[in-house]
Amino acid sequence: MQRFIVGGTVSEKIVKSRPIARWLTGSEVCVIAIEDSNVMKIEFLIAAYLDAVGECISELLDDYSCKDEDPEDGPVDDLLRAWREQRIPTSGDLRSGRSFTFHGQGCRFEHRGKVVEMGFTPDGRWDCFDACRLHEFSDTNAEFGSPTIEAIALALKELEHLRMVELQSNSTLYVLRHLQ
Repeated sequence: MQRFIVGGTVSEKIVKSRPIARWLTGSEVCVIAIEDSNVMKIEFLIAAYLDAVGECISELLDDYSCKDEDPEDGPVDDLLRAWREQRIPTSGDLRSGRSFTFHGQGCRFEHRGKVVEMGFTPDGRWDCFDACRLHEFSDTNAEFGSPTIEAIALALKELEHLRMVELQSNSTLYVLRHLQ
């Protein structure tokens, strides 16, 4: 398996000859060309999932951070803690019509039949994923087909081997590694 990392612009030769996935690492966009199309498809699924999670989190913060600002505690920025402190309700509807429900170590968002089931790491990170969450997201978003949980888990192991994702300590959730 070959991997090419290019900062900034991408040569047309690489774009035309191999599938690519774009990763945001810090302030730079890097391009990764990978010959294994199954792994590459999971990379696109991860990117779309994390975009959807970010959109959901952003909307939730917008809808509750100003309303629930407490001079003693400050604005809501740690969603899991804010929910546990009852500064954000367990469930509700956001301005877009998206519904949300907090549970355990995560939150489920639903809108027009699409599901974003996200989890928090023990230290409160939300930019994480696992095979089950990616599978449910792909099942409710036709553009990704329906890869099996096993296929997603296998691709995540391959990405971990390539040092592109890493398991969070004390968690079953992966996060993207920042490429150097």
